[in-house]
Amino acid sequence: MPHQIDEAVHDVTLLTGPLFHVGTMQALLRAMVVGDTLVLSSGRFDPGEVLHLIERHKVNRWNAVPTMVSRVLDHPDLPHRDLGSLKSISIGGAPVHAELIQRIRIGLPGVNPRIPTGYGLTENGGQATAAAGTEDIKLLGSSGRPLPCVELGFLDHPGLPDAEILLRSPTQMSGYCGLDETPIDSEGWLHTGDLGRVDESGNLWITGRCKDMIIRGGENIAPVAVERALETIPGVSEAVVFGVPHADLGEEVMAVVVIEDDLTIPQVIAQLRGKVASFAVPTRWRLQRENLPTNHTGKVDKPTISARARAELALGDAARAT
Repeated sequence: MPHQIDEAVHDVTLLTGPLFHVGTMQALLRAMVVGDTLVLSSGRFDPGEVLHLIERHKVNRWNAVPTMVSRVLDHPDLPHRDLGSLKSISIGGAPVHAELIQRIRIGLPGVNPRIPTGYGLTENGGQATAAAGTEDIKLLGSSGRPLPCVELGFLDHPGLPDAEILLRSPTQMSGYCGLDETPIDSEGWLHTGDLGRVDESGNLWITGRCKDMIIRGGENIAPVAVERALETIPGVSEAVVFGVPHADLGEEVMAVVVIEDDLTIPQVIAQLRGKVASFAVPTRWRLQRENLPTNHTGKVDKPTISARARAELALGDAARAT
């Protein structure tokens, strides 16, 4: 007698992230293994389409980065959609703050019992810690506890408020293809470049980054790659790239560029497109003729440049608010 599948025990999972992201691949493989129905969005992320797909296909699970969830919660159609089928949102790709979890519980009350979050990176296989979202309200914003196969360590760095997070697990990579450089030390610890701490209950809290990385809407952007691409443009002699705060994306990309010719920002952007990913193209710019300041070692003083830019942006925002 043929085996009858009880469709009631299978979920409908919505994937809105790029298929080259490890988190999306994990969700896709999980759905295939357990027999869930997969719903994929089309083209660029559209919060209105997400609402439509959840309602139309009775989606139970949704995998997303914080910016996606925030934009869906801000969409004017949210109160008019039947989203009662949605029971779980798995959030990753960028830090998840307690305020967002609270907004989910208010705007999407059906997922109140389960808002799983966690921490991990591609190099360790995508997942290192997990929080089920059913913990005490005081733990909102934590990344949960290490998974059974994961060891968690810390490395102090002088001048930084918290220690760098180290991971060790059988799921982590052996190295980067074609590169001798590796963030894994001789004892097998993966140096993440992220800063954090563990509370008395063993929950991990992400507090910052010690590596030069920008996280824009869940996308990791290496500033050095953008800087190298900018410096290939004729008329550009120097460039420094860093992240600045953004209310929706978490961070946006800013570039300070030294030009030799009468280049304009649109001209630089036009030549940069195709050299880096679209999400890595800076949205904040400063073109200047004077050389970039350097520190005592002769290197470009990026901390001073970025701190000055953030201060100027904050003053501008304050002036507009008044």
